[in-house]
Amino acid sequence: MSKNEDGWRARKTPKKWLIASLALACVLVRCASVRSRNQVPAGGTVARAAVSLRPHHIFVVAEENTSYGSVVGNKRQMPYLNRLIAQGTLWSNYYANAHGSMLAYIETLSGQTFHCNGNNCGDSGSLTGASLMDLMNAQGLSWKGYFDGLSRCGQLAPKSTNWILNPDSNGARNYYQRHTGFPWYAAGTATIVHCPEGPSGWWPMSQFSRDLANQSVGQFNWITPDGTSDGHDGSPEELDAFLQKWVPPLLASGYFQPGGDGILIVWWDEAELSDKRCGGPGGHNCGGRIPMLVLGPGIKAHNRDATSANHDSAARFIQEQLGFTPSLGKSVSVPDMRKTLSLAP
Repeated sequence: MSKNEDGWRARKTPKKWLIASLALACVLVRCASVRSRNQVPAGGTVARAAVSLRPHHIFVVAEENTSYGSVVGNKRQMPYLNRLIAQGTLWSNYYANAHGSMLAYIETLSGQTFHCNGNNCGDSGSLTGASLMDLMNAQGLSWKGYFDGLSRCGQLAPKSTNWILNPDSNGARNYYQRHTGFPWYAAGTATIVHCPEGPSGWWPMSQFSRDLANQSVGQFNWITPDGTSDGHDGSPEELDAFLQKWVPPLLASGYFQPGGDGILIVWWDEAELSDKRCGGPGGHNCGGRIPMLVLGPGIKAHNRDATSANHDSAARFIQEQLGFTPSLGKSVSVPDMRKTLSLAP
């Protein structure tokens, strides 16, 4: 035996102990890395969860004003959507928190509605409360909006027209800013200065095809059809046609192939205005019963989940699939919907 620099006699370390020691060291380093990413940024309440070390790529397609019974089983008017329903998990006991479009979008992104009403939240960029964008910005994760009817990156609708754009000038295909969430937040409008190169922000719908081909979509993506194609002004057939145009290329992408991390959510803001049924967590969500479809490689197919749910449930599920511990508003107290996953925890 020889002596090392400190005068201790050196012994040969058995190989199996060396391998075990190295493995333990790797685990400790990895845990330290996760703890570092979980730290709360100064001035915030951001918490990163050990739910998933690799955040999913999430795509939400937002639809409007349609009750559960008008969608599910309506194969004559919505044949493509009903085929999608068979491929994933349908949340069948989902109720909108209240009637009013704007409330639904903000609730889903923040777990609360702040000072908003059904049509607006004051001026663009006026919301400073915690949102999904704040969580993602703090962790360097990108978010993107693809809004049908916009003509440029970061475009804001004018207050003088109640935040509505008519790009074809005949009123047939309105872009409603209240059918989006990002532009109402300070964390959202701060990205406009980086258009069009920034990793986060919102773009015309045509950008989606380019980003999908270049694998440059966001970690979280919100797709808003125009008023004709989201069920607000148009027919069920027009809503279905939008999905049939844009969803197949998404499902053909690597995000939705075996081993992919894509999650598609087809989401509605509220039921038809005549549907004032109440349900969901606590039974006080009176925006009517609506569908909520979730599908992807890691989502159960041909499945219906009757867990009591609302927009806070969607907010919680999205946070968890992006790797966060739920921390936004009422999303912390609603039932866990992760049993929707094929490998439920």
